[in-house]
Amino acid sequence: MPKNIYIMDMNEVDKMRSSQLANTSSPEIQERFKRAKKLLLKLNRMDGYDEEFRRVLEDLIPGIPASVTIWPPFCCDHGDGIRLGEHVFINSNCTFLDGGYITIGAYTLVGPNVQIYTPQHPLDYLERRVEQEYAYPVTIGEDCWIGGGAVICPGVTIGDRCIIGAGSVVTKDIPSDVVMELAHQKALDVYESKIKDNPAYQGEDCIVIGADTIVSYRGEILGKPADNEEAFDMLSMLADRTHQVYTGVTFAGCIRGQQILHTFYEKTDVTFYPVTKEDLHAYVDSGDSLDKAGAYGIQGAFAIHVKGIEGDYNNVVGLPIARLYHELDSILPKEKIHYAF
Repeated sequence: MPKNIYIMDMNEVDKMRSSQLANTSSPEIQERFKRAKKLLLKLNRMDGYDEEFRRVLEDLIPGIPASVTIWPPFCCDHGDGIRLGEHVFINSNCTFLDGGYITIGAYTLVGPNVQIYTPQHPLDYLERRVEQEYAYPVTIGEDCWIGGGAVICPGVTIGDRCIIGAGSVVTKDIPSDVVMELAHQKALDVYESKIKDNPAYQGEDCIVIGADTIVSYRGEILGKPADNEEAFDMLSMLADRTHQVYTGVTFAGCIRGQQILHTFYEKTDVTFYPVTKEDLHAYVDSGDSLDKAGAYGIQGAFAIHVKGIEGDYNNVVGLPIARLYHELDSILPKEKIHYAF
């Protein structure tokens, strides 16, 4: 081994920050927990207008920009694992478990009761009996809006300008400009305008399902093409490459007098074969591409150019049926799920 090279053991904090299995009962981590909880106790006894509130907040989250607003009560594990851009707004009763770094970009709005988790416990139950865990960073881009009650799970990256609907549970990465809010709003608009106050539905169980699908390639959102030329350009870009299809789904309604509002999304990777210009022109000229996100339908003539998919085929069609069933099963009374289809 060359001289002057030293190998040092990582302490438990270093392991935690680098997503390795860390002993959370170690003195260095426990001391950090204790420090954060003492500061939070002070913070949450004050209102956001108190001059002392800002000083405590700056002790808790070193380097927090002056333009950032956090309303109490607020909860976190460490504080120094939170990195906030300019003009971030965090509403009351949010929980940030920052064993891994939580990074939020400028001008992002975080609604009340949002929970951001970085810790990941071992899957083996015997390992979970020991005070140890992984921590995977969460990154949220600029100009996002995270709706109230949303849960962001460990390791997730959310791109710029995303809107995450209230109550959503985000378990996978979301590229810039993807909005689960579209599905959320579709279902809510129909329920509130057609069902909620309609005498014909009073006392009846009813669920409205809203869905919206987008195609993404390298972070660029591909909607429905405006004309054949744009469709050809889209398909040329996707040929011989892998892209992602996202579908957001929302249930809105009432079951046994209980209001239901639940949002999720599903992602599928789709890979195309190389496609000749002649084949692309033939498909585009058929007119099939103009009403479809990404300019193709996997269930139609373009299916001959699909090399493979990773994930749910029905998600690419426009509605992830299997995931839909299991999400409904998790929130509806068992005897009701069979009426959904």
